Amino acid sequence: TLATTLARMGVGAQPPRWSEISVGSFGRLDVGDRQMMAAARLAFDLALPNESDGANYLSKPYTEQDWWLLFESAVAGFYRFVLPSRGWYVRPQSYRKWPVSAGNAGVLPWMRPDIILDNQSANRRVVVDTKFKHILHDGKVNSGDLYQIYAYLRSQEDDGDPLSGDAAGVLLHPVINDRVDESVVIQGHGIRFATVDLAAPATEIRKQLLQVIE
Repeated sequence: TLATTLARMGVGAQPPRWSEISVGSFGRLDVGDRQMMAAARLAFDLALPNESDGANYLSKPYTEQDWWLLFESAVAGFYRFVLPSRGWYVRPQSYRKWPVSAGNAGVLPWMRPDIILDNQSANRRVVVDTKFKHILHDGKVNSGDLYQIYAYLRSQEDDGDPLSGDAAGVLLHPVINDRVDESVVIQGHGIRFATVDLAAPATEIRKQLLQVIE
């Protein structure tokens, strides 16, 4: 029944011609489909950005900041897709204020953890912050990254929030053909320094992303 309904709406087994899904063919009522169709076209073409010569070019070279944002979005998208069925509530890019009790809070910047994961039934909260750089320098974690995740965890503490007291933090870095997984407990908050191997098969990447929040 579903297949018949989709067929009546124009969705079939044969891929449409590129002229039919050209971004120039969108009207006022379906302009919201532009991004989805562009993603579908990339999937059909198996188009992946790389540094080798080819027939297509990016409109601008990707910077390290672009790759970082892409990695952050990919991790958040994975958790939003997979975790709700496992009892987790996923909040990507949630802005938080500092818990100021006196003074001018307006001079302070907002905090923006990349991903906050809550599981009420398991009484757990995990704050995930993604980075796109080497996880260790001379065998040690970057001090600025440690201060940042520590500030996220301590500032969200609230007597009226049962998940905040022992919330855990994860600093997640991408690697190629490597693995780092270390953890510490600081003032009641577990902090994990972990990596995901982007050269691994998709099933292994999925496994690693689930393991880092255990």
